[in-house]
Amino acid sequence: MSKTTSVTGRILYSILFLLIIPIALWFWAKYTERLIPFPKIESRIGGWILFISGGILMFWGMFALKKYGSGLPMNAYPPSQFVNRGPYRLLRHPIYWGFGILMIGCFLFTGLPSGLWLVTPVTILGMIALVWGYEKIDLKQRFPERTIITVLDLPEKNTEHGRLRDRFASLFWVGALLLLGNFLTVKWTGITPALFGKPLSLHHGFENPYLPILTILFIAAIPFLLKRKDMLREWALSVIIALSFSLFLSLLFPALGAQYLPPTDLLLKTESGLAISLISVPVFLIFISLQAIFKQSRSLAVLFSFGTLALGIIQLTNSRSAVLHFTVSVMVFIVAVNYNRIWIFLKNASQKMPIPGKNGSSAR
Repeated sequence: MSKTTSVTGRILYSILFLLIIPIALWFWAKYTERLIPFPKIESRIGGWILFISGGILMFWGMFALKKYGSGLPMNAYPPSQFVNRGPYRLLRHPIYWGFGILMIGCFLFTGLPSGLWLVTPVTILGMIALVWGYEKIDLKQRFPERTIITVLDLPEKNTEHGRLRDRFASLFWVGALLLLGNFLTVKWTGITPALFGKPLSLHHGFENPYLPILTILFIAAIPFLLKRKDMLREWALSVIIALSFSLFLSLLFPALGAQYLPPTDLLLKTESGLAISLISVPVFLIFISLQAIFKQSRSLAVLFSFGTLALGIIQLTNSRSAVLHFTVSVMVFIVAVNYNRIWIFLKNASQKMPIPGKNGSSAR
């Protein structure tokens, strides 16, 4: 390949990903606005903060690849050196993280429902598929002896004993996402009445708004109960996927998905209603945690099952609709613990899709 051809290819590649694709995503969001009957979420300040933060992170990652990797963030022209400095000390894929945060900020600022509910999730899933299906494999082939270990990286997938860093990193991501999800749900859904159902009615003591703190302590203890890295990683990934799915559902259909939050009368009895809402734990986190303990030790899981049953009752008693809370939690639990099977199914299904014009088929 000549030098002129290489330079031309890099320029066209840059124009495609830095100009054409972002413009196409904007028009996609703009002209599908009327087709997406989902709630409009708009925040000028929040949008600006996320947009600028995402942009800084994205361009910081590009700068790091240029400075330390002697290349640019282009799959067709990858950097020649392995990079584990700069933002790559914090995150594995800072450019994709930055672009995803930038998109969320852009559509929060403009208030385009289609951008937030359609374009952003599809784009983020596309970036995840690109990383898992291509970049991760390509990086391993080009640098077989090198790996990125970040400050907040989840544990590796092996049977070694988990380190203290692995446990705190897992707890950080789970706790941060739980607080963020609860805050966003409370901020943009408010007090949304349930489609049907009421809180579980039991002994008055179960309705104490401070009892859910026991569930917080139980979830926080899980990373220190799981011994192996692979089990700790699977628990953290399942919880992250579950919380992300729950947040999406809660913002989209709050009358269905946001019913794990405390009922209005409990909040009125306390002076810190927001604080109580922020530490609300959906029952599916209890399910996922108990399953993780079961995989490690069945006898330990049986011992914990009685305590988790009590914690589940406490959460259902302190939620707005016990029926909806439990039903949604079961659905989210099934999706979260089978994330790898779902990914393999989707990958295999996409590979079997017929390509027009190939093997005798034709596009008409």
